[in-house]
Amino acid sequence: MGKVLTKPNAAGSPEWMYVVFPKGTYNRWHSHKTGQILIATDGVGYHQIKGGKVEVLHPGDVVYCPPGVVHWHGSAPNSTFAHIAISLHDNHDVTWYNFPDREYTSLQGTSHGIVEENSVSQ
Repeated sequence: MGKVLTKPNAAGSPEWMYVVFPKGTYNRWHSHKTGQILIATDGVGYHQIKGGKVEVLHPGDVVYCPPGVVHWHGSAPNSTFAHIAISLHDNHDVTWYNFPDREYTSLQGTSHGIVEENSVSQ
C-alpha cells in the first residue's frame, strides 16, 4: 500500500491510497464516517455492503461506500486485487467490526486469508 496523492486536492481528500489484497484475502466489515470511493485497478475483487449482494470488481470498476455504511472488500481466491481508496473529506474515521467469514467463504468454498485492518487501512 502506498500514497498515490496527498492533499491539497480538488476533492478535499486527506489522501488517496493504493491498496493490494493478496489472493484470497479480505478485510473486516467496516464503515467510514465520511464515506469512501474505491477504483479497481488490477485483478478480481469483491465488495459487499451489509445486507446487499456481493459485487465482483474488475479493473475500471468504481464503488461508492456512503458515509457510515458498513461494507467489506477483498480479493477473489485466485487473483490478487488492487484498488485506489479515496477517503472523502479531511476526517478519515474508520470503525471496524467482525470479519465477514460466512459471506466470503460462501463465495468460493475454498480456504481464504484475512488481512488485518492495519494492513489495508488508509
